[in-house]
Amino acid sequence: MKKFAILALSALAFTTADAQEITGASSLSLSDVTVGTGQTGIRSVIGTATNRTNGQLHFAVVKINLYDGQGNLLGNTIAQASNVESGAHWRFEAPIMYASTAAYKVVEVDAF
Repeated sequence: MKKFAILALSALAFTTADAQEITGASSLSLSDVTVGTGQTGIRSVIGTATNRTNGQLHFAVVKINLYDGQGNLLGNTIAQASNVESGAHWRFEAPIMYASTAAYKVVEVDAF
């Protein structure tokens, strides 16, 4: 069963979640999800989403919760794309707008 990590931005422990628990995971698979500086120069959750369908996805979105060091929800961030072709790899970036963000969790992957 395909798994991806709920990754920590600091020294917090890794945990995993089954891809099937995430909406849309059958259409898009996520890999190489990490935190870095995006192309805009903003600290972001960055990763690769791959269209696993035989057709074009007209809309794709990755929704992410952001947490402080005590595990409190600070807010959310999102990355979205249009017209992701079959088999294409979309390099997504979701900006982190809270300086106190210590961890994140992908909570939804949706595509149609």
